[in-house]
Amino acid sequence: MNMIDGKKLDHTYTQNGNTCVLSSYGIVNHYYTRTLIENVFRDYCKHFNLTDKKSLSVRYDAHFHTYIGENKMSGYQCVVDLHNNSDKDSFKQGRNSFKVVSFATITDKLEEIEKHLTTEESLINLTFNINGTVQYHSISVYCDMKDGLFKIHDTQKKIFIEHNKLYNLISELCSKYNCRICDANLYLKV
Repeated sequence: MNMIDGKKLDHTYTQNGNTCVLSSYGIVNHYYTRTLIENVFRDYCKHFNLTDKKSLSVRYDAHFHTYIGENKMSGYQCVVDLHNNSDKDSFKQGRNSFKVVSFATITDKLEEIEKHLTTEESLINLTFNINGTVQYHSISVYCDMKDGLFKIHDTQKKIFIEHNKLYNLISELCSKYNCRICDANLYLKV
């Protein structure tokens, strides 16, 4: 049985600004490829020719939310497009190391997702809507091979929940933060 080795996740990285979508992808990319999360941001900026002198996360943040709005896509759809098509190194390395399965909703897919997380070296990134507002956040969820528990990896370092069942973890997340899960990307080692 292969699961995620939680010790190999980058627990030192903290997102800067509204960068959770690419930060959570960076967590996944780093796990599978050992690419620094900063390099994922650098490659995003290179891909879109964002060359001003601001920090990588500020350039990404300023561009990303406008870009997905103009293109009527979710943040995860943008990430999948980069993962599958970008010629920048971190995305190419990711493409060669793991694949993405996207879900518009996970409500009726929890058993399938839990099976992947408990039998494969896989992670899932979830977007959730906070309190019915326009605020969203992206987190990574995995099943840790050390103890078999489902855990949240939050690049804001604010959410710490673990459970023996994926359904229970998501239920507690939604109850505690008065949120609802939106879309999700499941990442599977190739």
